[in-house]
Amino acid sequence: MKVSRLRFLTLVTLFFTCLVLVTSKTDTQGLFHRASESIPLHDSNESVSGSTEESFEFQAEVQRLMNIIIHSLYSNKEIFFRELVSNAADALEKLRFLSLTNRTLLDDNLENLKIQIEFDPEEKTISIEDNGIGMTREELINNLGVVARSGTLNFLEQLKDQKDSALIGQFGVGFYAAYLVADKVTVISKSIYSDKAYVWESAADKTFTVKECANQSIGRGTRVILHMRQDSLEFLNEHALRQLVEKYCRFITFPIYMKVESSTEESTEEEEEELESKTQVKNVVVNDQKPTWLKNPSEVKEDEYKALFLSLSPYSKNYLTKTHFRAEGEVEFRSILFIPERPPFDFFSEESESTPIKLYLKRVLVSDKFAKDALLPRWLSFVLGIVDSDDLPINISREMLQQSKIVHLIRKKLIQKSLEMIRNLAASEEMEESTPSSRKESNSTASYSQFWKQYGKYIKLGVIEDGEYRKKLVNLLRFKSSKTVEQDPNDYTSLKSYVTRMKAGQDVIYYLAGESIGSVKNSPLLEQLKAKNFEVLFLTEPIDEYLMQTLTEFEGYKFVDVSKENLRLGQDDKAIQSKLSKAKKEFQPLIDYLEKALSEHVTRVKVTSRLVNTPCMLVAAEGGYSANTERILRAQALANPEMFSFYSPKKVLEINPDHPIIKRMLHFVKKRKGKKPKDDISMMLYELAAISAGFQLEDVSGFSERMVKVISLMLDQEKIFVQDTPSPTETLLDSQEENYPSETDQEKIRATENHQTEASEPVVDHEEL
Repeated sequence: MKVSRLRFLTLVTLFFTCLVLVTSKTDTQGLFHRASESIPLHDSNESVSGSTEESFEFQAEVQRLMNIIIHSLYSNKEIFFRELVSNAADALEKLRFLSLTNRTLLDDNLENLKIQIEFDPEEKTISIEDNGIGMTREELINNLGVVARSGTLNFLEQLKDQKDSALIGQFGVGFYAAYLVADKVTVISKSIYSDKAYVWESAADKTFTVKECANQSIGRGTRVILHMRQDSLEFLNEHALRQLVEKYCRFITFPIYMKVESSTEESTEEEEEELESKTQVKNVVVNDQKPTWLKNPSEVKEDEYKALFLSLSPYSKNYLTKTHFRAEGEVEFRSILFIPERPPFDFFSEESESTPIKLYLKRVLVSDKFAKDALLPRWLSFVLGIVDSDDLPINISREMLQQSKIVHLIRKKLIQKSLEMIRNLAASEEMEESTPSSRKESNSTASYSQFWKQYGKYIKLGVIEDGEYRKKLVNLLRFKSSKTVEQDPNDYTSLKSYVTRMKAGQDVIYYLAGESIGSVKNSPLLEQLKAKNFEVLFLTEPIDEYLMQTLTEFEGYKFVDVSKENLRLGQDDKAIQSKLSKAKKEFQPLIDYLEKALSEHVTRVKVTSRLVNTPCMLVAAEGGYSANTERILRAQALANPEMFSFYSPKKVLEINPDHPIIKRMLHFVKKRKGKKPKDDISMMLYELAAISAGFQLEDVSGFSERMVKVISLMLDQEKIFVQDTPSPTETLLDSQEENYPSETDQEKIRATENHQTEASEPVVDHEEL
């Protein structure tokens, strides 16, 4: 029994001994990985001696990642500046946050936290320095030696329960953007937890080195020195660096300083007339514009809004309206949106890379070249503005916005706020129309008419493309009409106002599309509508034809194109229908005659009650192309004329039974019963009807010949004749005599011509012609 107990104790001892050895071995093998995974920021146990330089080799995976980062991840070299300044801002933000609970961490005032930028053209270096939290030796190895192992991410993990910190670099790869422009990078850093400063250096090859800094008197913070590549020397000047600050970092919370040279001229003591040029170096703040959107709207002055707008708009100096808001809930962001006085020149251009909304992540520009419809739909592409959020799901290079629920929520909020701006303009104008005195009381200088003249196409596009917001957009539509142009050529009407003015018995909304207001308001198609005082909407933009294919009714009233056949003028009474029925029987011979003569051009001929002063009119068949639609389709660059004529249906010729010409035509046809139709007369009627309706003639030369005949007939009726025989002058010029007529002969010729003119040419009344 004792032996058994001894064996048992021996076995237990051996087991635990082996377990300790295995654990020890495992810890030894995983030492580097543990160090790279979790090192507390407050660890200050430095073990590196004086000036000893240690070399470390990047892992194979890290080398491949660096190659991707340097050559593929970023689309543009200047991103290096944004990333390094963002890292500097992170370091300052870390220190600011920690100092709230530990004031001993800061040896000076919070206001002294800053970023310093310097450049040296001779040494070909750019340095970006901050006096933030700094890094220890281990942090330099871990944060800069391991890709995607960001100190910012570590810091966020430690403070994940805190929500009052604003850090940018969450991917841990931004630092390597430095190699887009530098062939070697040196980092000097001193942590707030250490008395020693260290130098990290790498040429983006397989290794990096870490050593103690020879100058240990430097203060806390980090200095990144870029040794610029030969193909990136364009950044080594004040102007280029200022532009980068203006583009990416002008709204960063902390001040960015830059040393700049300025020349002054002073007179010398010996000769006052001679001026000596002196160069002074000043350290100036280059991001003095504060993020306006972070303030409460009540605290922002109009000049501040104007300055922000001008920085966003390259094509307009003023804006019609604005909105400044803070979104809260599932996603939090701040934004200011503007509607410029006029749209950009590249209306709906696909070539323009920039987007109207600039996206900021904690005051640092992410991009203005992501997908154009990522934050606003195409029909709101005229809205300019800024969105600044702490929750944006950007990709690893911070250049593209990733689709997610957060993006959808931001987009929805921006659309709502944009529509709110537009509706407020419309509402204020409606209020002014109902209460004229309110115009004086209103603080807004912009009107909805101004907005509509510039952006009406955008709203119409929204009705066509966006079913989700169509109902809201329809109420924002404005049109000129037969009534508004009479009162004020620049006035518009809404559909709601049109409906309130509809006559009793009118059950549809009439519209006519054309090339211009002048062409549609004088169209013969409106004669009977005007006589009955029916209001007609005028559509003069190419997009209107596509709009009416989508917008078929409003508040139960259907839209009716007056250029189509079978037009009903309100609720036609029985008397009109009876009259048309009788006219059809009476004019049937003429109808048959014209249908035979114009069989290649029209599908049918019919009598109509829509005309008053016009003998006939060409209209589109139901479902066919209107004259305006044909004009638009023909004008398209890639239009195929042969295919167009194939798909374009024949038209309908409507005749006015009350017009004298049509009555005479009927008499003429009855008189010629059984004889071949007179093509010229029929074609003239057809062509005149086509021109009046806005259709394009197929045979322009034939029309010209027929017009010449008509003019000749008119002159014959007036007995205006010209002698066909050559004049004496022509006879003399055509003679074969070598000698030119003498002056005496020329006087005789002129006298003869004058006598003939007086005898054969009567005085013509041109006005009567």
